[in-house]
Amino acid sequence: MADSWVVIDFETASGRGTPCQVAALRMQDGIELDAFSTYVFQPPDSFDGFNVSLHGITPDMVSAAPPWPCVAEGLLEFANGAPFVAHYAPFDVGVIRDACDICELARAAVHAEQSHGSAKTSYSSLIRLYSHLL
Repeated sequence: MADSWVVIDFETASGRGTPCQVAALRMQDGIELDAFSTYVFQPPDSFDGFNVSLHGITPDMVSAAPPWPCVAEGLLEFANGAPFVAHYAPFDVGVIRDACDICELARAAVHAEQSHGSAKTSYSSLIRLYSHLL
């Protein structure tokens, strides 16, 4: 794994193409350098009750949030070419891919690694980041 990476985690309103929140941590040599977190606008009818019960994010919470195209641009700028690391990378990369497809955006070339062990320190920081939002 690279010496610098970005840990990402998405919450979705329903399916993969409906991100309603993203959080990311930029890491360098195991040290947290910076954080990025935002809600993502989704229409109220896109929320599935099961997903809301898991993460607690409601349509009202994202009503004034930026849409996916703006969030995607900000996330890629934040990453600055560093690889993404996610607990279950196929899901998180799928969120990016499917949200871009739905918005008819060109898919960004995203490199992601799945990590259950390497990102444990990052995930504890990510949980702290989320707790301030909820």
